[in-house]
Amino acid sequence: MKKSFLIEELSKPIGKKSVISFAQKHRAKADEVLKLCAYQNYEVAFRAAWILEAITELDTTALNPHITKFIDTYLKLANHGVQRHFTKILMGLTHSYDGKIVLPEDKAEAVVGITFEWLIEPQTPVAVKVNCMDILYNFKDKNEWIADELRAQIEFQLQNGSAALQSRGRRILAKFSRKKIKS
Repeated sequence: MKKSFLIEELSKPIGKKSVISFAQKHRAKADEVLKLCAYQNYEVAFRAAWILEAITELDTTALNPHITKFIDTYLKLANHGVQRHFTKILMGLTHSYDGKIVLPEDKAEAVVGITFEWLIEPQTPVAVKVNCMDILYNFKDKNEWIADELRAQIEFQLQNGSAALQSRGRRILAKFSRKKIKS
């Protein structure tokens, strides 16, 4: 698949059915789609990220050969639309370490750092923030400070957060409580 064809296709408005169809047809091209997630055109990058998310929903191992490039792109994202899809992808990748996905250990600290930045940043959209909460919860066992800081940030966000943010925040705090009881 040529880059110019992909850019042309992603320059046009698409819907969910088109995204799923494209992902099914081109799931082996995750690397090419991933490259366009950092494209300078907001809409092209957003649609590429949406397709990449659909590819990973179809095949949780699709990013394995490209995980370092995915993480490097994640660390540089400024496009909130792309952040939403990337955080959703990373939320799934970090949900359970079942051996299907191998995240580079040397990148984990940077991922945690940028994810906290997005959670704290007032301009970050709610959809990105709630995904960040889940990602950080999934990293909580990597280092004790992550769990402590996440709890503090969630409690702060609950003060004036939207209904969606409060709902997700309370759910994650409840997970922390259940984990303490089991310990």
